[in-house]
Amino acid sequence: MRKLFLILAAGISLMTGYFLPAKAELKPADVIIGLGFGPAKNKKGEPRDELKRRVDKAVEVYKQGLAPYIIFTGTDTGAGVEAEVMKELAVMQGVPPDKIITETKATDTITNAKYSVTIMRSRNWTKCILVSNPYHLRRAKMLFEASPGISVQLAPTDSPPNPFYHLALILYEANVRFQYLFSDVRAKAAVPENPAKP
Repeated sequence: MRKLFLILAAGISLMTGYFLPAKAELKPADVIIGLGFGPAKNKKGEPRDELKRRVDKAVEVYKQGLAPYIIFTGTDTGAGVEAEVMKELAVMQGVPPDKIITETKATDTITNAKYSVTIMRSRNWTKCILVSNPYHLRRAKMLFEASPGISVQLAPTDSPPNPFYHLALILYEANVRFQYLFSDVRAKAAVPENPAKP
């Protein structure tokens, strides 16, 4: 069992370099964007740990004074609307409700980017800080930056030490990126600088 654990840990170490973003000091931005995770609640009706980690990091960045607003983005994926559950948790940690915007239509990272950037465009914001687990952020950054003029910084959440958690995320990201090869995901995520009015 110990040998299997060591092999698993070595494999994860080799793969993390491809998925993890480079560390960088955060600079002030217009808005923090917390990417949802679903289902938002577990079978006991409690917010899931992964969702809570994203809220905790978004609140931490907000309390550092790096942006005056937070967007939480994510729809109802079977156990509550992700963005609304995230807002409730952030308010419990002291973030004023009027400083939180909920985007409740997004079903995946592509639409997280599309709908969040649409909100940014409506407020003339161009700089955001994305919050999610470390393995998700490089892909999310690519999708947000598909919209011209949008500047993205990354704020990864803390991760549990369990190697199976990291392996599961790596495999998930690898699968999603493989699927992206067959679709123009940047075009799907992009929001023009001056979208035509209906």
